[in-house]
Amino acid sequence: MLVDALLALAILIALLGIGNTLARSILERTRELGVLLDTIIVRSVLVTALNRDLGHRMWWPAKLARKPDPAPAELRQERATALTAG
Repeated sequence: MLVDALLALAILIALLGIGNTLARSILERTRELGVLLDTIIVRSVLVTALNRDLGHRMWWPAKLARKPDPAPAELRQERATALTAG
């Protein structure tokens, strides 16, 4: 599978050297599709899911990683304080 991808890339690069506009168009569309997939799938879905699964460990090596997760009672108190202060 990797060999096939490298072969396809080599063919595209060779065609670009010749000046084939079809190959340039294919390469541009492939790049656009890669950016679109990265934006939609990787950043909005996978990073969000990892953040939810890992919780405070997601922020390693920051100080937030060393801070334990707050208990539900502490969260309720913080929310109540924020609502009354605002």
